Amino acid sequence: MCRAAQPGVKKNGANILQALREFRVNNAFLLDIHTAEVAVEAIVKSCGREDAGWVLARGFLDRGTGLYFAMESVDEIFEMMLLKPDGDGGEDASRVPAQVFYELWKRASFCENKLKKRAKRKYLKQLQVKQVENGPNVDTVDLAVRACVMMGTNEKSIYYKIVAPFNKWGRFQGLSVKEETMEFLRQAVEDGKVKGFNLDGDLESEDGTEEGEDTDEVQDDKDEVK
Repeated sequence: MCRAAQPGVKKNGANILQALREFRVNNAFLLDIHTAEVAVEAIVKSCGREDAGWVLARGFLDRGTGLYFAMESVDEIFEMMLLKPDGDGGEDASRVPAQVFYELWKRASFCENKLKKRAKRKYLKQLQVKQVENGPNVDTVDLAVRACVMMGTNEKSIYYKIVAPFNKWGRFQGLSVKEETMEFLRQAVEDGKVKGFNLDGDLESEDGTEEGEDTDEVQDDKDEVK
């Protein structure tokens, strides 16, 4: 199916993701790193780079496709997302970039340790990548923040799903968000692209909830990065 993907035929990309879901459900198929790379290349070929970023982002967030467990990096996803400033038209498009980074961060932070034994075994069986080595880096953060600003992502989502988690995880890797990235955020505030984001103020002065976002989910995010 991947070899047969035709350039510009977006339906092929959607069919590839659907096939990955069905293989996992019906045949206990485990997506490995090489096969994931082949699938990604086919999706980019069929959807074009402008649309492929969003297709792959949603495929990464849908663990049923297996991309979450087998993609070594999401940097290319963010790079492609930046090519399409209006997103994919989904009502939740503004949340997607931050959520992709947050899921990558959780994967790199050994989130399976919070699971019960059976669920943990299942998770590790599916996991194909090296969690720390294939975790986020400073460039990943920069790309994610730029994608969020482009989409007008809620300022607290940028902080609680990207900046704070990475700095927390980065302490053990000798990493922190680049000053250029933080300056980009400050400039975005001044330009009104990220309304209300105040790096020097009290980021928890409000309830931290986006319009239409579940309060408990945001609180869980806050608790996890403290």
